[in-house]
Amino acid sequence: MKQLLPFFLFMIPLAFTADSQTRGTKLILEAWKTTDHSQTRKCRELVDYFFEHAITPGQKQAYYKEIGQLKQYVQNHPAPRLKVRLMIYEFHIRIDSSFKPDFFDEAINLAYPLKDDQLNAELYLLRGSHPLSPDTRLFYNLKGIELEKKIGIRYFPYGYVPYYEVSRCLYDLGDYRKAIDYGMQFLALYYASGSLLLPDHYIFQCDILGASFKNLNQFDSARAYYQKILQMRRPKMTNLDSTLWSGIAKGNIGQTYTREGKYALALPLLENYLRAAYQLHDRLNIAMARNAFADYYLRQGHYTRALRAARQAYDTAFNDSLFPQLRDAAQYISLIHRRRNNISEAFYYNDLYHSYQDSLRELNKKGAFSVIQAQLAFDNLQHSLAISQSVALQQRQKQQLILTSISLLLVITGLLYNRKRIKDRAKLEKIASDYQNAQAEIDQARERIRFFTQLIVEKNNLIQGLETHNKWETPPAELKNQLLSNAIITETEWEKFRGEFTKAFPHFFLRMHQNAPNITPAMERLAALIFLGLNNYQIANTLGISKDSVTRSKHRLRNLLYLTHEKTLESYLFDL
Repeated sequence: MKQLLPFFLFMIPLAFTADSQTRGTKLILEAWKTTDHSQTRKCRELVDYFFEHAITPGQKQAYYKEIGQLKQYVQNHPAPRLKVRLMIYEFHIRIDSSFKPDFFDEAINLAYPLKDDQLNAELYLLRGSHPLSPDTRLFYNLKGIELEKKIGIRYFPYGYVPYYEVSRCLYDLGDYRKAIDYGMQFLALYYASGSLLLPDHYIFQCDILGASFKNLNQFDSARAYYQKILQMRRPKMTNLDSTLWSGIAKGNIGQTYTREGKYALALPLLENYLRAAYQLHDRLNIAMARNAFADYYLRQGHYTRALRAARQAYDTAFNDSLFPQLRDAAQYISLIHRRRNNISEAFYYNDLYHSYQDSLRELNKKGAFSVIQAQLAFDNLQHSLAISQSVALQQRQKQQLILTSISLLLVITGLLYNRKRIKDRAKLEKIASDYQNAQAEIDQARERIRFFTQLIVEKNNLIQGLETHNKWETPPAELKNQLLSNAIITETEWEKFRGEFTKAFPHFFLRMHQNAPNITPAMERLAALIFLGLNNYQIANTLGISKDSVTRSKHRLRNLLYLTHEKTLESYLFDL
């Protein structure tokens, strides 16, 4: 069949001028209807043949016209397998930004009832390779690998590709050891395939392995994998520029020599890397090469050259928002300024370094979290599909039960709502009662404070009366009894007064301590009496001190509160 396939597919564009059901479309439909382990290979051969023969725009248009024919057939002969195969074929030969991730969700939904693990594996791997869904790449490639192992990887053309995808995702997440593990599996399967059909993936994988070993400071292993890139024949590098990748491999080898202190070996390799990057105007690799030179010069103490290279790397990376290269350049600049004792510059770039580092860590956290989210989404999808099938089979039997349950739920919900409403009303009433009680207590305390203030004023009036009757040798008995009956603030009386005052004016002493943490109890008494509107004479008699002492105490209180000449002590205390 494989020998006849090219002939039939070659006839497809010509056959569209004849009847709608061509021998070519029949061959395609036969491949799509296959259910055994050969299904993936047969369908992949159709796609490979398209890419081998649909070269010119006219040829491609003829093949695109084929999709319309196939869609019409599937619409007239609805079958989940044919629909899914049509979607996969359309994705392969017309992949572009119009394909959204929900395109695959639809295909997975259609394939689920077929219980075909091989078909599901194809869909998972396509979903994992989709450029618009990087957050699900790791999860769906792992699911595809799991099914590949279960079925047998020999039944999957390019079955080694998902191992590269997983290796790349793990490298991006900073898990270099696991990236190496999956990369090794990729190479083993790649070599075992014998065909070596995807040299680009081989180069990418060697780059990831070399970079992973370099980050783990295993420099001999890193150099070994970059040497594999240099040893590839140029004709095999069909989609990649050999000059650039030769420069990348040499540049990374040069970086390992730099870290080992073998600077003479490192320099020509780094220079080759920088030339290749500039030759192809590859700004990412220009920034990386400049950072490599910054490290090279910094380790040798050539700070001027190191600073120039790091600044060039930073400027290049900044224009293209290349955060890993911005982070590395900022770190090098900070280290150089620190060694030159330029403290302010060192701190500035150190802050930039940590800012970029935090951003990259946050991206890695999101990447790791996205795997969990993808797992949950996948489980929810599978669960919802299973439930949908079950409901479809038992819908008629459960209709009455669902209606009864809804009615019961509405009754229970109504009862619970009514109970909650009663509880909420009781809570509101209690809050209102507590507020009224608290307000009444404040009003009572203020009344007692007002009465106490009135007593102080009356007492001072009595004292002034005594002073005007100095012609008596002894004060009248009635005046003496009135004087003794008025409260004078002793330590005990002060504590009583302070308690009542705090109830009446809860925030007064708290704000005093916030503004003057070192205020003394004597200062508190003075401030409270001033707040009550007593004059110096009244305050002096109440505290048992002279008017001059009151004046001096007021002056000390002003200093403690840092009051300006424009602000009076009385107005300040009234505003508390």
